Amino acid sequence: AGAQKSSKYGLPSPKDYDKWSIGLSFGQTLFLGDVLKDSKNNEAYKKLPFAPNFGIQVTRQLSHSVGLRASGSYATFMAGPSNEKYDSSQPAAVVNFESPVLEGALEGVYTFGNISHLKRNKKFHLFVTLGIGVFKFDGELTDDSTNVVLKKTGGVSEIMIPFGIGFKYQIKK
Repeated sequence: AGAQKSSKYGLPSPKDYDKWSIGLSFGQTLFLGDVLKDSKNNEAYKKLPFAPNFGIQVTRQLSHSVGLRASGSYATFMAGPSNEKYDSSQPAAVVNFESPVLEGALEGVYTFGNISHLKRNKKFHLFVTLGIGVFKFDGELTDDSTNVVLKKTGGVSEIMIPFGIGFKYQIKK
């Protein structure tokens, strides 16, 4: 007796999708807070400082459409120089803001396009995610001319609800 071949139509069999996947991410962060370069002139997007974001994610497919993803990332938020009044007892100063950012999340992943009455595309799939996670930062406000730390946020942790829309493309099978 031979094994059944997977159909190009209808529900995919477990051999049609990978159970585990690993992803890496890299990108540019954009801080849109109180301390923005030339915020009064709407120039915040020009000459952005290089502030990268690095991430990793591991996904376990529970079925052809539903998966569970653990993700984490490290980034730096940077902004300034900006003329700000950071303390009511001090005059305004030209300041910069910088903060390392760590985040981790557990998310559900729903993949579209795995069921079709038309021919199923096995390489390209749209997906949506929704989950819960933790976001931690530790910001510093520094004087632009002296690099003296004017204020620190201290380590702050917050709960986050990450959601997203994306696509997957299978390079090789």
